[in-house]
Amino acid sequence: MKLCSMIHVVSLHFVFVFCMTCSISSARGQSLEPFFREAASDGEFVMPSQRELAEAQRLFELLLAGQKDTAAFADALESLHMEMLPVRLGGNELTIIREKSDRKTGRGFYIHCSAASAPVYLMAPHSFTDVLTGRIALKLAEQGGFLLTALNTGKRYVFEKEVRLNQDLAHLNGTYFTALSQAIAGQTDSPRVVQLHGFARRNRTTSEGRKADIIVSSGQLDLLPAAKRVADRLADDMQFSTCTYPDGVGELGARTNVTGRVLRDAGQGGFIHVELSRPARIRLDRDEKVLRLFNGCLAGCR
Repeated sequence: MKLCSMIHVVSLHFVFVFCMTCSISSARGQSLEPFFREAASDGEFVMPSQRELAEAQRLFELLLAGQKDTAAFADALESLHMEMLPVRLGGNELTIIREKSDRKTGRGFYIHCSAASAPVYLMAPHSFTDVLTGRIALKLAEQGGFLLTALNTGKRYVFEKEVRLNQDLAHLNGTYFTALSQAIAGQTDSPRVVQLHGFARRNRTTSEGRKADIIVSSGQLDLLPAAKRVADRLADDMQFSTCTYPDGVGELGARTNVTGRVLRDAGQGGFIHVELSRPARIRLDRDEKVLRLFNGCLAGCR
């Protein structure tokens, strides 16, 4: 009788915990932001070793090859101290990949959408300093259309004894964003990689830059066809003043961007650097209809 009673109590406890877990997951599943905030809170950025970078690249290659349910992928996750969380949002089945809670070293936050119909990727490497770009990227990921969305979880830079330390995933070589860029360049046929950034009009050195809402570039002196198609679509479909580098504006060309360089070195011309003014970011964050148009311009333009 005692054994039966104990089993009954344990069973009830399990059911209670299970129901509570489902309830919490369901509530949090309304948005990606709580998951991201957990991953980006606390912790301290640490540069990965070459061995870790190679393992991270293998993880991303398996993910992009549709092998996230394999033992090899699970082994790579475990060796990198990362975890995988399935989330359903707005009819989209998404998979979050992030560091475990006891190991926060600025490795980034990744959202995989296996239903995406094209090899289009989204990056927000300055989620905090380029205000609202992180929130916008998360909302775009929730709408679907991007095979993989990546956000930084460490600050762009920190000060240690009045010395500024660079932790910028857009310009620092040898990070998880580098490993992801290499995986995309080598694993995907004609990928399109969109990076979201933010700029302040008052800091621009040209009249064109001070007037622009959006500045699009290919991360090099020439504007490549993939970036031009996106810029044309943005100009036609949205009520934003859109300029392109270098023809329409002579600044914010992203020529030192690491992802742009990795794709160029691999012979890929799909890097699209999108700079958003603060008014544009505010509107995209507040107006879902405008955000959906923006998503179509970035993810749907081939």
